[in-house]
Amino acid sequence: MAEPLKFTVVTRADLRDGKLHATWDDPQRLGSMSEAKRRAMLDNPLAFSDSEPVQLVALQGNRPIGRIDLIAGRIVVNNKPEPVFWGSALMVPEEHRATLAGAYLVMRLPTLAPALCPTLVAHGVSQMALPLYSKLKWSHLTLRRMIVLRRSRSVVERFLGAGPLGKIGTLAADAGLLVHRALWSAYRAIATRGLTVERVDRMPPELDAKLSQSSGGEAAVRPFRSAAWIDWARRSKFDADEKPSHPLTRELCLVRDRRGQIVAYFIIKSKFFPIATHRGFKDLTLGSIQDWMIFDPAGSSSGARPIDLTTIILLASRELARLNVDAIEVCTDEKPALRWMRYAGFIPAGEMHIMVKSSPGGPVAAAEMLKPENWQLRPADGDNMF
Repeated sequence: MAEPLKFTVVTRADLRDGKLHATWDDPQRLGSMSEAKRRAMLDNPLAFSDSEPVQLVALQGNRPIGRIDLIAGRIVVNNKPEPVFWGSALMVPEEHRATLAGAYLVMRLPTLAPALCPTLVAHGVSQMALPLYSKLKWSHLTLRRMIVLRRSRSVVERFLGAGPLGKIGTLAADAGLLVHRALWSAYRAIATRGLTVERVDRMPPELDAKLSQSSGGEAAVRPFRSAAWIDWARRSKFDADEKPSHPLTRELCLVRDRRGQIVAYFIIKSKFFPIATHRGFKDLTLGSIQDWMIFDPAGSSSGARPIDLTTIILLASRELARLNVDAIEVCTDEKPALRWMRYAGFIPAGEMHIMVKSSPGGPVAAAEMLKPENWQLRPADGDNMF
């Protein structure tokens, strides 16, 4: 008879000294974090205390069979910073799923530290885990995923193969994409006139006051940003298996007006996928716009047209082209930008799923606060940046 499940909370202090993990029989290292992720978790500038939970592990006997990690963060609710735990790396190997360890892990999350942090958010939930969160009555938010191709080989070869027919198809499709990029470049030159992009290694700390302002319009819940968090999120890594030939690249870019004033920023990411999406596209380098904030949406200081997400997409696409990506991804729920992207050649490619759970009395516990129109999140939130 299989041993009953038990659950262990790993605190930030446990993660630092490593003694608890060393007591487990864990040949698959299921309960352990990569050293890169461990360092990132310990360096998190938004951590609350050494007693905060960073991981919940399901064990049978002394062997881990499932885990979920927790990343301390902030969201801004009605202009007030509030604590949040972002779920990360929910994992139960297939041979242990009959134990329902995954369900029990998610069920236990709200009981870990409701007084310390009454709001839990799982950002970028997989298609496999989505039904689990839904059955446990987590609220469901989405960001629409839009993709525009720069090179067609990966997509064409998926349907026509890598032989002569695929090569001919790739040449024909790339010729059309070349025309599309030329039209984009001409439009971008006009639409972003007066704006320049500066790639930087760190966010200027003097921008903290601007970062505390909302770029999410009237949204009641929006991302929290600080110079320290942006620098941590951009430089930290979770993956210990990253290949030197295909490094994960993230760049922070400041947008300046004619007078050199910083009017916005964005973060881009380039990642290589041996197999991309459930459609099986091979050897695809995907560029994505992970984060952005606009300090001067009216464009009053730049003399350009009002700055919005479409401006950021135009500027970021040029920087991603420099990274030689095959496709560009934007995830957002901003309706004007979604309409513009359809006209600009982007195609819908599913959704990014976000699940929210609030303890009673928490800042987003009211049904009104959980309506999608009251939230404004970015792809960079949670662990998606990593």
